[in-house]
Amino acid sequence: MNQLKKIKNRVTNLISKNKEPIEILREDQLRILTANKLLTTPNSTLFYTTHKCASSFMRKLLIKLATKGNYALNDYANAIWHLGNKLDIAQDKKNFLVQFLENNYDRLFYKKNEIYGPLRFPIDFPTRNTFKHIFFLRDPRDVIVSSYYSFGFTHSLPANDKGKKSVLANREEIQQKGIDQYAIDFADELVERYNGFKNLKENCDSFIYLKYDDFTNNTKNFILNLSTYLNVSLTNNEIELLCAEAAPVQKNIQKESHKRSGKSGQYINELKPETIVILNSKFTNTLKYWEFED
Repeated sequence: MNQLKKIKNRVTNLISKNKEPIEILREDQLRILTANKLLTTPNSTLFYTTHKCASSFMRKLLIKLATKGNYALNDYANAIWHLGNKLDIAQDKKNFLVQFLENNYDRLFYKKNEIYGPLRFPIDFPTRNTFKHIFFLRDPRDVIVSSYYSFGFTHSLPANDKGKKSVLANREEIQQKGIDQYAIDFADELVERYNGFKNLKENCDSFIYLKYDDFTNNTKNFILNLSTYLNVSLTNNEIELLCAEAAPVQKNIQKESHKRSGKSGQYINELKPETIVILNSKFTNTLKYWEFED
């Protein structure tokens, strides 16, 4: 029975119950419009990545894509970072953000027309598999090197008092360790994180995987792949402007600068050969699965 016949029968039945036909028509029209909107509204998207993976540009790109695609962009990590003492959660505790987001998923993650990210940890929740997923990852050995200089020297401080104290203590510890010991200690945590991303990718209905090298080698194609996946149309001029703004690889590397070199393979020159051997052993499965093998 088609929709028009259903409405006709419903109107006929309810007229006999002294209910105005126009009221019934409006009710059913509203239901049809709501159903059509749900069918045409895109599923929400989860953007998974790590620190030191073109973070500044990715935020700008997500804002542009969200605006053009009528998505709502939700960067919870950035919001919490700047709310400071206004938000009474344990920002000084390890994994507090993961626990906060997962424990409150029903109020923070909506299924339609939103983009969530960057999510720099494997955030999981019961309805997550129906979302669209973007995985944007960098060789973990380069992530380690960039993280050392960032968290050990230049990363901005949170507005939260406890969080600030924790970040400063962590910074001092990293500097005392030096880059090689930091690399070895941080490797196990990154292995766990990349394994978490692997589990999310293998348990979802839709995903796209883009590597950091895809971004640095062909920024335009990278943007096109991402926008196509999100069903967002960008003009050639918009893409060119984004590419110019990306500037993924810098010529001058400065330890004091929060935005350092975007080059791949920098770990080879930054770490001792014996440290690289240890990292290669720890990351054997990770490098193979995410296609970062030399």
